[in-house]
Amino acid sequence: MQSLLSALASRCPNCHRGRIRASLTTMRPLCDVCGVRFERKSGNWLFPVVIAYGVGGAFAIVLIVLFLQAGRLAGSENIIIPLTLVVTLLAYPFSQNLTVWLLHATGLVYADPQPPEP
Repeated sequence: MQSLLSALASRCPNCHRGRIRASLTTMRPLCDVCGVRFERKSGNWLFPVVIAYGVGGAFAIVLIVLFLQAGRLAGSENIIIPLTLVVTLLAYPFSQNLTVWLLHATGLVYADPQPPEP
């Protein structure tokens, strides 16, 4: 549970001190504290995209239902589409953090072994 909370707070799920993100839009390749490599395979970005699109789609459905209940669905696309895009974009960094935690929990994110010193 500690590693999940750390990852959602954009901290390394292994050491809980290093940062996962370099900025809102980019991830660090390695934890600067313990050396855990956050992305092992090039396809690891796909799962966060699916999660972010799912959150955005669910948000759009909720907005459509709310506007439909209020009887104001006509013309509401000027509100629904921009808000859905913003929510989807804001959900992406959190979905990346969640993916790092999931990969760490399954053993697919780990520190590289150190070469023996001569």
